[in-house]
Amino acid sequence: MVKNTYSTIKERYYWDTIQWDCEAFCAMCPYCQRNKPFKVKAPTLHPVPPPREALTQWGIDLVNLPMAKGGYKHLVVAIEHLTEWVEARPLKTKGAGEVLEFFEELCSRFGMPKVLISDQGGEFCNKLLDGFYKANGIDHRMTAATTLRLEEGSEQAGEDDDEEQRIMIYLASIDAHFDGIKHQRDIAHANIKIEQAKQKKAYDEKHTPCPFKKGDLVKLQQSRKGTRQGGKMLPNFIGPLTPPNAHYFDAICKKLRIHAVERIKYGTECEFFVRAPPKQTLDVAGDGNCGFRALSLAITGTEAFHAKLWKAVCSTLLQEHKEFGPFIDGADDSKLAVSNYLKESKMEQAGVWATGIELKAAARLLGVDV
Repeated sequence: MVKNTYSTIKERYYWDTIQWDCEAFCAMCPYCQRNKPFKVKAPTLHPVPPPREALTQWGIDLVNLPMAKGGYKHLVVAIEHLTEWVEARPLKTKGAGEVLEFFEELCSRFGMPKVLISDQGGEFCNKLLDGFYKANGIDHRMTAATTLRLEEGSEQAGEDDDEEQRIMIYLASIDAHFDGIKHQRDIAHANIKIEQAKQKKAYDEKHTPCPFKKGDLVKLQQSRKGTRQGGKMLPNFIGPLTPPNAHYFDAICKKLRIHAVERIKYGTECEFFVRAPPKQTLDVAGDGNCGFRALSLAITGTEAFHAKLWKAVCSTLLQEHKEFGPFIDGADDSKLAVSNYLKESKMEQAGVWATGIELKAAARLLGVDV
């Protein structure tokens, strides 16, 4: 939205701070904040630790090239992580057989590596290559989608075609070279770690998400919008909301007899529970106010405050009509739409079942997610 706003204004006007002013205006625009596209923050960079010994850790990747003579259109590149020695071969296809043939030749010349790092492509993760890794004791490690510097150098090597960077070295004494090779490898190991730290710092400064502090106003993403069939014209975000602290959520979870579930990573051990009937069931009066009675019971320990809670939710709907108006069909005037909804649904009268809109308003009132 900043780019479109800037392009429209610069066609008619110009001043020195036009770019900065457009960014500031879009940042404060409520409509832009509600309808801006979702952006997934990239995680922080985790550099691959360099090995202590040469020829023990390789990174491998495939690079797509234009069609060449002989039908070659791929390039498999392998780079040793300590010496940065590069091996490459053109391929006609990305089949596992051709990749295995290249890797077998690599191992026959330099020995079996201890670690091989690749992305999650099918050309490196298949039964044929997995059997070769297992038979030769190779630890195959997979990274996520490749960004920045793939497998610590293989992608960079595949894109580097500058012939002027080749260096010829004349060794006056072979013995002197072998005597100092261990020292030179230690220096290379230290230099790699220094450069990795620099790259991580520069990368994380641009990709670290902004932390939220208690009391900050934030927008809440409508996560269901991408999966539901209707509501395509609803805004991408609702709010602004004030995120409560973690202790508040813990208290609510204990009151509702539920617990938070963390995202489980693949391959990690975790406990599981068998679904069973609840040991204790709390009954509320079934007089049409059961939704607010259950909410009152969960929060206060008694259902006696359901009427106050129901009236507070209706007041929240009216006060925050700009937030809840878009959820009501035909909501041109949000305040009028909410007022008509309360009258038509008879929500202001006792004994009316709560709907999804009332649940959203209750969550807004309590400062929690639905």
